[in-house]
Amino acid sequence: MDIGTGFGLAAAETHWWGNASGDSGSGNTAPRILVNPTDEIGARNNPHGISNPTPVDDAYDYNKDRLVNLTDQIYVRTHTTTPFNCVVMITR
Repeated sequence: MDIGTGFGLAAAETHWWGNASGDSGSGNTAPRILVNPTDEIGARNNPHGISNPTPVDDAYDYNKDRLVNLTDQIYVRTHTTTPFNCVVMITR
């Protein structure tokens, strides 16, 4: 999305957004955002059930059903990425 000078900027800027579905934010090394076993282990080690639902910003509730359970672990397992197909942060 190009944002031009009509927004009060000195020059046009280009912004990109991405989503690394299944990423908890743990174990990443900039600039690559990998979905890997670290994310699955995080879900396994931080369970939440009906009696203790997660807050809305829980990093391990990948499907956002307020539970962290086997469904979240399987989600990560089926959405893993590699350095060749992961989200890459733009750092300039």
